Amino acid sequence: MTDDLDDLLADLAAAATRAAAHGTLGGEAPAAVHRITARVRRRRAVRHTGQGVAVACAAGALVAGGAQVRGAMHAPPTAGPAQTGSDVDDLRIDTFAPAPSDPGTAADDGPRTDGPATTVPPGALASAVASAKADAEAQDRAAAEERARVERELRLGLGDPAAAIFRCGEPVHTTIHSRPDANGLLLAADDDLTAQVTGIAQLTWHAELPTAARYAIVGTDGTVVARLVEDDATRTRVDGTRPEQTYRLAGGVHVVGCEGKPDVTPGEKVVAWPYVSADVYKDASSTTGTPVVAIAEPREITVP
Repeated sequence: MTDDLDDLLADLAAAATRAAAHGTLGGEAPAAVHRITARVRRRRAVRHTGQGVAVACAAGALVAGGAQVRGAMHAPPTAGPAQTGSDVDDLRIDTFAPAPSDPGTAADDGPRTDGPATTVPPGALASAVASAKADAEAQDRAAAEERARVERELRLGLGDPAAAIFRCGEPVHTTIHSRPDANGLLLAADDDLTAQVTGIAQLTWHAELPTAARYAIVGTDGTVVARLVEDDATRTRVDGTRPEQTYRLAGGVHVVGCEGKPDVTPGEKVVAWPYVSADVYKDASSTTGTPVVAIAEPREITVP
């Protein structure tokens, strides 16, 4: 209802009231005038009430919308259906989680490394350094002792194939019936500590030989206590010999005692095993030899 119509009805209602008062509208005029004026007043009231409700609803929507926006700005993001279409275009609110300034409030997703620094007492550090230095020196000493032992064993003749047969401090397990194969070589020792190497079965032999035979001296306990080894470490290649040819080993020898065993004195009568470590070759042109040990039967000798 517009303002002009509202005014027209108001004027019409006023005129009808005046006409009814003067009796110009007939006997039913008062009732008709009452209906007209009541309807006009009711419609005016409804019009104003509807306008008030519309305004109130609009104001409430604004208030509610503002509150919703403020809540979205301050509330943490929650999982929900994704916005699509115009909703996303009309309202886009981005929330950012501030970086924690206190390490204690950070998410506990791994080991903490922000604790107080650990300090090592000076005394403990010095002790650790001294211990490491002592360990290194002990290792150096052990290495030096091992080198000395290897050199001593080489001097004692343990670097040859006979090392496993005549080992210092151990009994000799070889017998005259179980001597190792010497590839056709035979050894025979004499009382003057010289020895002879010969071939067997009318065979020609080729070998590289030392200057003298060695002797493994056996103590009263049945173990090897010392050795007689050659003075000269030179080795001689013997080729093209005739069958059963003898090669004499007449070089000088000297005593080398075993560690931890009683000393062997010159002139002492002892039991010893004569042996020769040699390399045997297939023929005169061969350059690759087979290491062998030729052993004679044990005998009593006089220590030089």
